[in-house]
Amino acid sequence: RMDMERQSREAMDPDLRHKPRLVTAEELPAWILRDDDEVEQLTLEETEERLFGRGSRVKKDVDYTDSLTEKQWLKALEDGTLEETEEQAKTTKKKRKGKKDDDPDVKPSKKKKKGKVTVSPKLSATLNKLWESVVEYRDSYGRQLSAIFLVLPTRKDLPDYYQKIVKPIDFRKMKDNISKHRYHSVDELEGDVLLLCQNTHTYNVEGSQIYNDATVLVQVFKHYRSHLESLEQPDHSDNEGSLQSTLVDNDDSPGSDAGMQSPCLCV
Repeated sequence: RMDMERQSREAMDPDLRHKPRLVTAEELPAWILRDDDEVEQLTLEETEERLFGRGSRVKKDVDYTDSLTEKQWLKALEDGTLEETEEQAKTTKKKRKGKKDDDPDVKPSKKKKKGKVTVSPKLSATLNKLWESVVEYRDSYGRQLSAIFLVLPTRKDLPDYYQKIVKPIDFRKMKDNISKHRYHSVDELEGDVLLLCQNTHTYNVEGSQIYNDATVLVQVFKHYRSHLESLEQPDHSDNEGSLQSTLVDNDDSPGSDAGMQSPCLCV
């Protein structure tokens, strides 16, 4: 069929008889005639544009219309003075910027560096002595009362404790606060000792061993604090030997009822 059509066109146009039957270079599209390097460059640009967008290759045009409000821009457009209005706005903006840069009273803002909060060596030593005195205290049976209060149980082990106690605290946390200088007075450390006692009384049964132990530890803290403060006075007497006599009798034997009332190891 193609041959018949060609013979028909040649009969109508004799010049076609001298043309080859194959496609000539003049009849090919322009992109086919490009050399390999040019085709590779165009392919690379198309790939970049597809992956990263035109912004990665094309320089963005700067639009200065932002110097005008929408209302000003529309009014200038209606009046036919858009170019003059935009130029005037840009000039005003440059003047303001130059005035600000030249003003000696305007200083660049600098962020203030937050310095470390330091605690005096004397206070740090006092806090450590008080903490050690309470933690190392033992009753007449040799029990270390603070052992149960050193580390709180985890949320996984005792979830209801954390639902009932708003501000959990233990002696390990207090030691960490002392080391990181978070206490700025002895009162702050005493506040956490009282909080520990309050949490113990809230969660445990009144009269239980752990309930009474928390009460004794508060008295131990207050006694040692009073003792350290008295040493700073010109006329002081050593009253450390009276510690046992000033504490509440909490030395229940391991087999007593008080020791069996609450098996909970919580503060």
